[in-house]
Amino acid sequence: MRIGRFLGEFVDERGLGVVLAAETGFKVASNPDLVRAPDASFIRGQRLTGGLPRGFFDGVPDLAVEVVSPEDSKREVAEKVNMWLAHGATSCWVADPASKTIAVHQIGQAPIRLSINDELRDVPEFPGFTMSLKRVFATL
Repeated sequence: MRIGRFLGEFVDERGLGVVLAAETGFKVASNPDLVRAPDASFIRGQRLTGGLPRGFFDGVPDLAVEVVSPEDSKREVAEKVNMWLAHGATSCWVADPASKTIAVHQIGQAPIRLSINDELRDVPEFPGFTMSLKRVFATL
């Protein structure tokens, strides 16, 4: 939720598009339908000319954020990342609360792995965006 909140504030202030919460369904493929829901997502404003649909969004988000659950295997996480990128997402962030890391995946690039003392910055979709991993993984 924190990643979505930090990203949402940045996106809203600049009118870049919309940040959506977990369980927002994206229709990744048809015949048969394949619907997936990342933990957070971003869609550029240029793709929302008719606003958000009433049902599932047809296509993938520009950014998908996946949060690793204790029961997720490395293979399952890799499959999610590959699915988002293969269907057109420009980026997929994988947040792992256990290791307090975020891995940034983009097509054609090696993943960038950030740890608790790092900041996520210089993201092509969000010029000027900075997010401290200490704030993301802070405990209450």
